[in-house]
Amino acid sequence: MANAQLNIQFVENRLGKENLVYNNYKYRVKTKRGDRCYWRCVKSDCTATINTLNRIPVAIRDLHNHPSDPVKLNVDQVLKRMKERCLVENTPVPTIYEDELVKLRNRDWDNDSERLVQSMPTFTTCKTSLYTQRSKTIPQLPNSRQEINLEGKWRETTTGDNFLLIDDGDQDRILIFSTHFNLSHLTAASTLYGDGTFYSCPSTFYQLYSLHSFVDGAMYPLVFALLPGKDQVTYNRFFQLLKDYCQNNQLQLQPETIVLDYETAAHNAASTVFPGITKKGCFFHYTKCIWRKTQECGLQVPYSNNEDIHRLVRRAAVLPMVPTDEGEDVWFQSLQDLENVDTDINTARFTDYVTEYWVEGNRHLWNHYNTVGPEQPTT
Repeated sequence: MANAQLNIQFVENRLGKENLVYNNYKYRVKTKRGDRCYWRCVKSDCTATINTLNRIPVAIRDLHNHPSDPVKLNVDQVLKRMKERCLVENTPVPTIYEDELVKLRNRDWDNDSERLVQSMPTFTTCKTSLYTQRSKTIPQLPNSRQEINLEGKWRETTTGDNFLLIDDGDQDRILIFSTHFNLSHLTAASTLYGDGTFYSCPSTFYQLYSLHSFVDGAMYPLVFALLPGKDQVTYNRFFQLLKDYCQNNQLQLQPETIVLDYETAAHNAASTVFPGITKKGCFFHYTKCIWRKTQECGLQVPYSNNEDIHRLVRRAAVLPMVPTDEGEDVWFQSLQDLENVDTDINTARFTDYVTEYWVEGNRHLWNHYNTVGPEQPTT
């Protein structure tokens, strides 16, 4: 019985339960009484059994009515390695799966290797069990901002640097993530670029806001903030919290220029926290506004098949590239070119919007005649 003990292994199956492996056959628990366990072959019509006491075999009846399947056992071993990696690594689960398959293909290739690769389950088939393992390392998702509890490694980068720099508020909680290294680059920049996303954001917050700047000729995101809203009070808090943190850590956050989208609340907050700062609207967001209005006015189809409408919308979109003091004349020339063209109320709605909201507004805010080029990106 000692030799039998040496050949026995205990492995976890795809359901997270334990199987016993002996001589390339796999057994599942039939019954358990105290320290004694009764195992039966996993094949339902096979009567082979093993009894163990304190995980040591005491009786083996291994008369199987089917051949063993060592390839299937090897598949289980590969899946076991995947699960173990899901528990101890931050590597994305699909990457772990692909990595283990590559290892199988890269080893000495023979008929057994080919059979093993062909027998491996697809990612779709095994992803549930892999993600179940990964979920064991991740805290339960909070239902509110107040329930969020970030401790230990959840406050750090993968290199061990402090990443959660600011945690402020309760129901109106703001979380600001960065590193001292990132802030040193942020405070050294004369121009900051800010933008928020409402889609790539945890449901407990309203938006994920980021600040970017140039570092050695390339643009990098340097600060990330989870914000509870998009009102001026929220933006004021965000900018002030970040400014105060920098000051308390021997850094001065006082940019000369900030490039934002066209949210009035963000612009007002920037002026409040950074007196004298120059504000510029993002060219990309300007073109998004023009195209969104084109769609709202029902001009999307005419834009594609009507040369006059196409030209009108294009001219509106490139107004920021015209010298500031010439923008009004250029736009009104575009309107004059429409006088002999059949247009409808939708076209009038579009031209009124461009005229009143942009041309007659603060042209210095959205004009980029002097700021175009590879060193002047959008947000």
